[in-house]
Amino acid sequence: MSAFLGPIHFWLYNKVQLQDQLTETLLSAFPEQRDAIAAQLDAEFGALPAGDLGDIIDESNIHGWLQTQVTRVENRLALAVSRLAADENSRQTLFAAAHTAGAAHKLDAVTPEDAFQNLQNVLLDGMPCDHVNAVVPGISDSFCWERINDLHSSYYTQFGADPVLFDEIRDAWVNGMLEGTGLSYRRDGMKFSIEKR
Repeated sequence: MSAFLGPIHFWLYNKVQLQDQLTETLLSAFPEQRDAIAAQLDAEFGALPAGDLGDIIDESNIHGWLQTQVTRVENRLALAVSRLAADENSRQTLFAAAHTAGAAHKLDAVTPEDAFQNLQNVLLDGMPCDHVNAVVPGISDSFCWERINDLHSSYYTQFGADPVLFDEIRDAWVNGMLEGTGLSYRRDGMKFSIEKR
Protein backbone atom coordinates (compact mmCIF):
# COMPACT_ATOMS: atom_id res chain seq x y z
CA MET A 1 0.00 0.00 0.00
CA SER A 2 1.19 3.50 -0.79
CA ALA A 3 2.54 5.53 2.11
CA PHE A 4 0.36 8.39 0.87
CA LEU A 5 -2.94 6.51 1.02
CA GLY A 6 -4.88 6.28 4.24
CA PRO A 7 -8.08 4.54 5.31
CA ILE A 8 -10.20 7.56 4.31
CA HIS A 9 -9.13 7.19 0.68
CA PHE A 10 -10.11 3.52 0.57
CA TRP A 11 -13.35 4.35 2.41
CA LEU A 12 -14.28 7.00 -0.16
CA TYR A 13 -13.31 4.91 -3.16
CA ASN A 14 -15.40 2.02 -1.84
CA LYS A 15 -18.42 4.36 -1.85
CA VAL A 16 -17.58 5.40 -5.40
CA GLN A 17 -17.49 1.73 -6.44
CA LEU A 18 -20.78 0.99 -4.67
CA GLN A 19 -22.54 3.82 -6.52
CA ASP A 20 -21.18 2.56 -9.82
CA GLN A 21 -22.43 -0.93 -8.93
CA LEU A 22 -25.86 0.61 -8.32
CA THR A 23 -25.75 2.13 -11.81
CA GLU A 24 -24.91 -1.29 -13.26
CA THR A 25 -27.79 -2.86 -11.35
CA LEU A 26 -30.22 -0.27 -12.69
CA LEU A 27 -28.99 -0.81 -16.25
CA SER A 28 -29.38 -4.58 -15.85
CA ALA A 29 -33.07 -4.09 -15.08
CA PHE A 30 -33.48 -2.87 -18.69
CA PRO A 31 -31.77 -5.60 -20.75
CA GLU A 32 -32.95 -4.24 -24.11
CA GLN A 33 -31.40 -0.83 -23.43
CA ARG A 34 -28.49 -1.85 -21.22
CA ASP A 35 -25.70 -2.24 -23.77
CA ALA A 36 -26.44 0.95 -25.70
CA ILE A 37 -26.66 3.10 -22.56
CA ALA A 38 -23.58 1.45 -21.00
CA ALA A 39 -21.64 2.23 -24.17
CA GLN A 40 -22.81 5.85 -24.02
CA LEU A 41 -21.72 6.14 -20.37
CA ASP A 42 -18.28 4.75 -21.19
CA ALA A 43 -17.92 7.02 -24.22
CA GLU A 44 -18.94 10.18 -22.38
CA PHE A 45 -17.41 9.63 -18.96
CA GLY A 46 -15.17 6.60 -19.14
CA ALA A 47 -15.46 3.51 -16.99
CA LEU A 48 -14.38 3.50 -13.38
CA PRO A 49 -10.74 2.33 -13.26
CA ALA A 50 -10.38 -1.31 -12.30
CA GLY A 51 -7.87 -2.65 -9.83
CA ASP A 52 -6.57 -2.01 -6.35
CA LEU A 53 -6.71 1.65 -5.38
CA GLY A 54 -3.01 1.71 -4.53
CA ASP A 55 -2.21 0.63 -8.10
CA ILE A 56 -4.54 2.96 -10.00
CA ILE A 57 -4.63 6.25 -8.07
CA ASP A 58 -2.51 9.24 -9.08
CA GLU A 59 -0.40 9.64 -5.97
CA SER A 60 0.73 13.10 -7.05
CA ASN A 61 -2.90 14.29 -6.97
CA ILE A 62 -4.86 11.98 -4.65
CA HIS A 63 -7.65 14.46 -3.87
CA GLY A 64 -8.07 15.49 -7.49
CA TRP A 65 -8.07 11.89 -8.72
CA LEU A 66 -10.74 10.88 -6.20
CA GLN A 67 -12.84 13.94 -7.05
CA THR A 68 -12.67 12.92 -10.71
CA GLN A 69 -14.00 9.46 -9.84
CA VAL A 70 -16.80 10.95 -7.72
CA THR A 71 -17.82 13.19 -10.61
CA ARG A 72 -17.56 10.28 -13.04
CA VAL A 73 -19.93 7.98 -11.13
CA GLU A 74 -22.37 10.81 -10.38
CA ASN A 75 -22.55 11.60 -14.10
CA ARG A 76 -22.87 7.92 -15.02
CA LEU A 77 -25.77 7.39 -12.61
CA ALA A 78 -27.55 10.60 -13.60
CA LEU A 79 -27.30 9.98 -17.34
CA ALA A 80 -28.38 6.35 -16.95
CA VAL A 81 -31.40 7.41 -14.90
CA SER A 82 -32.29 10.19 -17.35
CA ARG A 83 -32.26 7.68 -20.22
CA LEU A 84 -34.15 4.94 -18.36
CA ALA A 85 -36.86 6.91 -16.52
CA ALA A 86 -39.05 7.42 -19.57
CA ASP A 87 -42.41 6.86 -17.86
CA GLU A 88 -43.98 5.77 -14.59
CA ASN A 89 -43.53 2.07 -15.34
CA SER A 90 -39.81 2.48 -16.03
CA ARG A 91 -39.40 4.58 -12.88
CA GLN A 92 -41.03 1.83 -10.84
CA THR A 93 -38.61 -0.65 -12.44
CA LEU A 94 -35.71 1.59 -11.38
CA PHE A 95 -36.98 1.79 -7.81
CA ALA A 96 -37.49 -1.97 -7.62
CA ALA A 97 -33.96 -2.59 -8.93
CA ALA A 98 -32.49 -0.12 -6.42
CA HIS A 99 -34.39 -1.82 -3.58
CA THR A 100 -33.10 -5.22 -4.68
CA ALA A 101 -29.54 -3.83 -4.80
CA GLY A 102 -29.94 -2.55 -1.26
CA ALA A 103 -31.41 -5.81 0.01
CA ALA A 104 -28.32 -7.61 -1.35
CA HIS A 105 -26.18 -5.46 0.99
CA LYS A 106 -28.24 -5.31 4.15
CA LEU A 107 -26.94 -3.12 6.94
CA ASP A 108 -25.86 -4.58 10.24
CA ALA A 109 -27.77 -2.09 12.38
CA VAL A 110 -29.51 -2.34 15.71
CA THR A 111 -30.22 1.32 16.45
CA PRO A 112 -31.10 4.24 14.17
CA GLU A 113 -27.66 5.75 14.88
CA ASP A 114 -25.99 2.46 13.88
CA ALA A 115 -27.91 2.56 10.62
CA PHE A 116 -26.91 6.16 9.93
CA GLN A 117 -23.24 5.43 10.63
CA ASN A 118 -23.36 2.37 8.38
CA LEU A 119 -25.04 4.36 5.60
CA GLN A 120 -22.16 6.82 5.73
CA ASN A 121 -19.97 3.92 4.62
CA VAL A 122 -22.19 3.32 1.58
CA LEU A 123 -23.83 6.52 0.35
CA LEU A 124 -21.71 8.82 -1.79
CA ASP A 125 -22.19 12.49 -0.95
CA GLY A 126 -19.21 14.12 -2.56
CA MET A 127 -15.86 14.33 -0.85
CA PRO A 128 -15.58 14.29 2.96
CA CYS A 129 -14.62 17.98 2.88
CA ASP A 130 -17.97 18.83 1.24
CA HIS A 131 -19.82 18.38 4.56
CA VAL A 132 -23.08 17.46 2.87
CA ASN A 133 -25.03 16.22 5.89
CA ALA A 134 -25.62 17.71 9.32
CA VAL A 135 -27.04 15.72 12.20
CA VAL A 136 -30.06 17.34 13.84
CA PRO A 137 -31.53 16.52 17.24
CA GLY A 138 -34.21 13.88 17.09
CA ILE A 139 -36.66 12.31 19.41
CA SER A 140 -35.91 9.10 21.29
CA ASP A 141 -35.55 6.03 19.08
CA SER A 142 -34.81 8.10 15.97
CA PHE A 143 -31.80 9.59 14.24
CA CYS A 144 -32.24 12.67 12.04
CA TRP A 145 -30.06 14.56 9.61
CA GLU A 146 -30.36 17.23 6.95
CA ARG A 147 -28.68 17.64 3.58
CA ILE A 148 -27.21 21.10 3.81
CA ASN A 149 -25.22 20.99 0.60
CA ASP A 150 -27.00 19.56 -2.46
CA LEU A 151 -24.29 18.13 -4.69
CA HIS A 152 -26.56 15.82 -6.68
CA SER A 153 -29.28 17.90 -8.40
CA SER A 154 -27.05 19.53 -10.99
CA TYR A 155 -26.04 16.15 -12.40
CA TYR A 156 -29.70 15.43 -13.21
CA THR A 157 -30.75 18.84 -14.48
CA GLN A 158 -27.87 18.88 -16.99
CA PHE A 159 -29.48 15.83 -18.64
CA GLY A 160 -33.03 17.18 -18.40
CA ALA A 161 -34.01 14.78 -15.61
CA ASP A 162 -35.90 15.59 -12.45
CA PRO A 163 -33.40 15.66 -9.54
CA VAL A 164 -36.06 14.09 -7.33
CA LEU A 165 -35.33 10.84 -9.16
CA PHE A 166 -31.97 10.70 -7.40
CA ASP A 167 -33.62 10.81 -3.99
CA GLU A 168 -36.33 8.34 -4.96
CA ILE A 169 -33.76 5.83 -6.21
CA ARG A 170 -31.65 6.36 -3.10
CA ASP A 171 -34.75 5.96 -0.92
CA ALA A 172 -35.41 2.58 -2.50
CA TRP A 173 -31.74 1.58 -2.14
CA VAL A 174 -31.66 2.53 1.56
CA ASN A 175 -34.98 0.83 2.25
CA GLY A 176 -33.54 -2.33 0.74
CA MET A 177 -30.49 -2.08 2.99
CA LEU A 178 -32.71 -1.65 6.05
CA GLU A 179 -35.04 -4.52 5.18
CA GLY A 180 -35.42 -6.84 8.15
CA THR A 181 -33.65 -4.53 10.63
CA GLY A 182 -36.81 -3.28 12.33
CA LEU A 183 -35.83 0.26 11.34
CA SER A 184 -37.65 2.61 8.97
CA TYR A 185 -36.20 5.38 6.83
CA ARG A 186 -38.01 8.58 5.91
CA ARG A 187 -37.24 11.57 3.72
CA ASP A 188 -39.00 14.91 3.75
CA GLY A 189 -37.35 17.17 1.21
CA MET A 190 -33.78 17.55 2.43
CA LYS A 191 -34.50 16.10 5.87
CA PHE A 192 -34.00 12.44 6.69
CA SER A 193 -34.65 10.16 9.63
CA ILE A 194 -34.25 6.57 10.68
CA GLU A 195 -36.40 5.31 13.50
CA LYS A 196 -37.45 2.12 15.18
CA ARG A 197 -40.73 0.74 13.86
